[in-house]
Order: sequence, then C-alpha cells, then structure tokens
Amino acid sequence: MPDTTTHKTIVEISEPLPETVDAGTDVAMRVKVSCPTRCDLRGRPVTVMAGEIILAGADLATYHEKVNETERFTFKAPAEAGEHTLSVLVARHEDGTTVHEAGSISTALRTVPHPTSMAVWDAPAPAVLNTAFTVKVGVKCSAMCTLSGHVVEVHDENGATVGQAALRQETWPGSDALYWTEIPLPGPLVEQVQGWTVVFPTAGVALPHEAASATFTFRTE
Repeated sequence: MPDTTTHKTIVEISEPLPETVDAGTDVAMRVKVSCPTRCDLRGRPVTVMAGEIILAGADLATYHEKVNETERFTFKAPAEAGEHTLSVLVARHEDGTTVHEAGSISTALRTVPHPTSMAVWDAPAPAVLNTAFTVKVGVKCSAMCTLSGHVVEVHDENGATVGQAALRQETWPGSDALYWTEIPLPGPLVEQVQGWTVVFPTAGVALPHEAASATFTFRTE
C-alpha cells in the first residue's frame, strides 16, 4: 500500500478588508491558498464564517506562480454593529496518496451604523399666526437602504412633538434614494421667529442606522 504524504495548507487574504463597513452591507474578498510543495488546488472550496454562521463560500479558481486564488467574491457583513472575528477556512482534503490538512486564518471586521442625512424644504416664509402649514422632509441612507414607512417627527423649541408622518414608498423625483414625506404642522400661537427640529428615530429600522435631524426656522406674523 503506498505511503500517504501530508501537506500543510496556508490560507491568506489577498487584499486587506476595509477598516469599517456599514452593518449588513456587501464586503468584497479574495483568498489565496498554497502549500509548501506548491500543489495545484483549484476547485477546493473556501468558506468564510462569523462564529458558527457561514457568510460565504467560493472555490479556488486560478493557479499562478504556484499559488491558488479565488475570484473576488462578496458576502454580507454581520447585521449587528460592533467588532467581529471572521474565519476563512479550507477543509482537509485527501486525493489518492496526498492529504492536504485543513487551513484557516482569522481577521477582524468592524461594522458600524449606516450614516443618514436629512433635508427640510418648503417651510413657510412667513407662517400665518395660528394657521396650519406643511413642510417636506427627506431622509437618505449612505447605503441606499429602503426607508419607506419609517416615521419622522417634528419637535418644537421645547422638545414637544408637534407633527409626524411616515416616509413615502416612492423617492423624491430625480433623487438617489431620498425618501420623503410631507408633514402637517399647527400654526404657532406666538408672533416670533421659531426654530423647530425634524428627527428621524432609528428604532425599528432593520439595520443599525445613525439618527438624523435637521432644524428649520421660520417666523410667524
């Protein structure tokens, strides 16, 4: 019976991952694998895991200068904001009299809440005393997330909620993922310059998002 030869498997990440990634968004990776005897390992699977969760899999696709490498592939970053340890694994493989040991490498990935921005327009100039009016409000996520259905609120100078509305299904015409709504508001009872704040609470949004706010001013007469 022929003797079995065992080769060590060396796993490397071809390109460093970004320092931070928006939670739950795509991350690109390429992995290279080699062994001391420079074997051709094309077709062997590579698995990316976060703890016990499999994030992605790809096969070694190229063999160049005695190194095997996957094509660039993507996986979804963990949906929770924070520090994560990823494991890149190649399983043990036996081919005739040659055994390649399992190989792995670990890397850190930090996920962060999605930055959001807000715009307010069409505030009255001026507002009529004790007469209702409306403002338009738009909210945009840096990762182009769908924000329709989420509520935005307007607070007066004392922090009281004076109006709210859900972001509409459609985005503002000609914009790039700016979800908007129109909020009806009560007319102030005092003749003066007012400064009210529109707030986008992030509770209930599927992925972590930074809270956003914008202040608009107007006077009543």
